[in-house]
Amino acid sequence: MVWRSFPNGRDGKRIRRQFATKGEAQSYEKFVKEQAQNKPWLGEKVDKRRVIELDELWFNTHVITLADGEKRQTTMAFACEAMGNPLATEFNAKIFASYREQQLSGKITRSSRVRRLRRVR
Repeated sequence: MVWRSFPNGRDGKRIRRQFATKGEAQSYEKFVKEQAQNKPWLGEKVDKRRVIELDELWFNTHVITLADGEKRQTTMAFACEAMGNPLATEFNAKIFASYREQQLSGKITRSSRVRRLRRVR
């Protein structure tokens, strides 16, 4: 059985295949239509959110339920600003290490540094 289709409309690419049975042709047609719905030619969208935006999302979904939620959010916001508020996709160990270095050179107590480290993880 010969199967023909234009999954992206009449101006799109035509697909022709030959199958031994009608069932195989129908399942391939279903597969091709699903692929066209996913629009693979557009690629994946890049996440352009900044770390502070993820912090706000984290606060609204989890931290708000904690007793010291406001304090945690303030601490995270301060840390984000100190790191230069990078894009979430660009946040890495090197950025955090430079922030950590800034903390160690300051007059922050050890327990505060450890708590902040736990919150960022």
